[in-house]
Amino acid sequence: MERKTDKGTDVVFKFLKKLGYNLCVSLHAIVLFILFPIFLLLFLPMWLTRQSVKLLAKVIRPDLCEMVTCGTSTCANANGTEDNPRMVTLVELLFRDQLDFEQVVREFNSRAVEKVDNEGSMVYPKLKQRLTSWLGIWFWTKDDTFDIKKHITCSTLNKDFVTEQDLRLVEEQLLSKPFTKRASPWEMLVVPNTRLSPDSSHRHHSCPDFSPAFLTTTIIFRISHILADGYSVKKLLEAVSTGKACPKLKINYPSKSLFQKFVFPFKFYFTMAEVQILSMMNFPFKTRDVEKSKVDSLQSSDVIPIETIRGIKERYGVSFTSVLISIATGTFRKLAIKNGTELTEWMPCAIPLPKPGHPDGLTNHFTLAVMPLPIGIENPVQRLRICHRELLNLRSSAYPASAACFMTVFGSFFNKVGEIIGINTFSAVNISYLPSGLENISFLGVDIIGQTFCMRVQKGSIGAVIAISSYKDRIQMHATVDTNVVPKEIMTDFETIIKQEVAGLKELNGHNYRDV
Repeated sequence: MERKTDKGTDVVFKFLKKLGYNLCVSLHAIVLFILFPIFLLLFLPMWLTRQSVKLLAKVIRPDLCEMVTCGTSTCANANGTEDNPRMVTLVELLFRDQLDFEQVVREFNSRAVEKVDNEGSMVYPKLKQRLTSWLGIWFWTKDDTFDIKKHITCSTLNKDFVTEQDLRLVEEQLLSKPFTKRASPWEMLVVPNTRLSPDSSHRHHSCPDFSPAFLTTTIIFRISHILADGYSVKKLLEAVSTGKACPKLKINYPSKSLFQKFVFPFKFYFTMAEVQILSMMNFPFKTRDVEKSKVDSLQSSDVIPIETIRGIKERYGVSFTSVLISIATGTFRKLAIKNGTELTEWMPCAIPLPKPGHPDGLTNHFTLAVMPLPIGIENPVQRLRICHRELLNLRSSAYPASAACFMTVFGSFFNKVGEIIGINTFSAVNISYLPSGLENISFLGVDIIGQTFCMRVQKGSIGAVIAISSYKDRIQMHATVDTNVVPKEIMTDFETIIKQEVAGLKELNGHNYRDV
């Protein structure tokens, strides 16, 4: 039961609470501003050391390919151990018809692994490279034992046909499965005997003559975040599928006024202070890494037609992304209630964003925004409007710049130091949105009728991840939650909860809405 108070008293209480929070963060920001020269003096020697090691490697270690970027170093430091990798991304591609396995291997090898540009350089060299540490700093080195057929395998899962439920179980296992040691951390599993159920969520696809009774092929692409961020993986698969180069990402961040540029340094210090304050606060789903089971539960939603999201967007005059974030927020709220977790007014959510000038190939070129999710709000329409407002606030937020700065600094330190100080301890959950456009994609002449992705719960304080995929005319959400944060039996309600959240915005208009 939520606390009942007089409305006026409640407003005053919230105002004083927010005032006290902002005052605490502001005082901490002043301290950071005073100490900044000391931080700079500590960072400068480390940066010079990295450059010296980089030059020394060219002379002493010609077998090393290149030093990893600071962003990738941060991912490597947050990856856990070789036996329990934590930075893992899965992409599922569902085809309209069956594919020939040998042809899949040949085509992926020629279009990705061995592909060269006009100058004769490898386009995706990291597919044949692995990480190694030299003098306490991460480098890429050639995988001398590389064999394409060890990375691309075929399995019927010892069944006549594989259902969607079977695929979820396999993907759940793949999320925590170790990669082959001393090898490039990626693999592709080809399942040639997938059969969709008659009431399958994929019935909403745009193939009117497709029958669920047909056997189809599913490809599950598993890759470590150390190799690439989500945008790089998306572009790799699109380039392999279409056989041609994809257009570069264009990011249009809003231009800042002269006043905004003036106050930005102050907001930067405020953001750095807020991150440290958040690290000391308790929220639903937020947990210490040592308290996690390191075993994730994976659940999927039913397909949501894009027209449904657009209809909600137009009805309430909000953005498309706001609707998706609001649905995810309501889902987190209901899962917390079912788990008996005490709700807070809001909780911090990390949202990865690609940085401008994202290079080609496989790389980590992203930053983070931190958004407060209003999980304490029961009314879905009110929650939606708050999500929309907070997303607008992110346009002038210092979080993306601050996160990019943090990743550069923490990724510059020696690996063992980065493993301690470079871990996310301020976010409770992660929401990642990977749109794929409305264009039809095919591979070997066979249409891809479904494309989704999911991510493992990473090292640090994050206890749950919702990955949102859009492909052609539909949206689908996948949730991965550490089983010590929310038990698996509660997570089985995920699909139902998503439907309730969509209905709360689409049909009920938020009036007389209740969580149960």
